Amino acid sequence: LSVTLRVDDLLLGVINAYRPATRPFDDDDLASTTIFAGGMAVALLNARLNARLAETEARARDLIEQSPDTILVHDAEGRILE
Repeated sequence: LSVTLRVDDLLLGVINAYRPATRPFDDDDLASTTIFAGGMAVALLNARLNARLAETEARARDLIEQSPDTILVHDAEGRILE
């Protein structure tokens, strides 16, 4: 039994399940594996996105810390946040 790990059009992988030939997979097996694969795909995508966010934040922090200029971060009302 093979079920794709997919979020929208993004293919993240495939789950392959094997069983001895004594009892083939049925529709319930496919349904439960598909539900599991959907949750796993979302978790994998979230992990990728969190890793990218951490890398982006680290690069931005390095740029700010290495800048010879003063950098202020403020909100829409002009209050200084950092």
